[in-house]
Amino acid sequence: MATAELPRCEVPNCPRETDIILEASDGKRFGTHLYCLQTFNDGFPLKESVTHRIEDIVTLTETGDTLALLLKFSHYEDQYKTFSELQDLDLVLRLAEAADKYGNYFALLACKLAINEQASRWTLTDEDALRIMVYHVSQGDLTKIDQLAPKTVNLPLSSVRSQFGSNLIGYCTYTLYREKWREREAALKIVEFVPSFNECSPNQCAPIRRRPTGPFTNPSLEPRGEDKENWANEVRRTAKSNPPRWEDFC
Repeated sequence: MATAELPRCEVPNCPRETDIILEASDGKRFGTHLYCLQTFNDGFPLKESVTHRIEDIVTLTETGDTLALLLKFSHYEDQYKTFSELQDLDLVLRLAEAADKYGNYFALLACKLAINEQASRWTLTDEDALRIMVYHVSQGDLTKIDQLAPKTVNLPLSSVRSQFGSNLIGYCTYTLYREKWREREAALKIVEFVPSFNECSPNQCAPIRRRPTGPFTNPSLEPRGEDKENWANEVRRTAKSNPPRWEDFC
């Protein structure tokens, strides 16, 4: 049982006595166990390697809600139940950062599963797609990037820049990807309402005869009279079969 001087462990019915106090960035304090910290987190020093008085308070940079979850993932008893708490994307991303920092691989795996689950939801917003994409880029995991990035190409670049933070290489890669993707969208828009040859009036045909711009500029795709319908189909085929891929710009 925890002593009067130490906060109780956050895990319900935990039988261990708390022997260390952690303080979050928002001032919330947690009682926990040196044994659990060193067992589940590679980033915490071994108990035998530090001089620690029980009344000492260790200040960390994580918020209280983030630290509370990290400590729950530092127990055998509570990990499966804790996974159900990973619903808020902001909290999941903060926990993933903390788990990576302290080497808590149980928490990190749970976060990755929760992030992938959120990424697959049809209700995923463009803003959340951006945040998940930036997380995957920071981890060097490109498997979901081409699924997420197209949802972000119409967001303000200022928002994208803010999300990438100090990762300038990731941001520069994104801007190249975004440019090519938007060129692709522009090419598809040009041919979106191309009428069939029999329906095409001289006024309708005039703008269609202009050669498209961007990556699809090609003499073989320039419309010529009755070939305009074939040209439009070729632009569609080229654009849809060769979408930009993130790895092409890395």
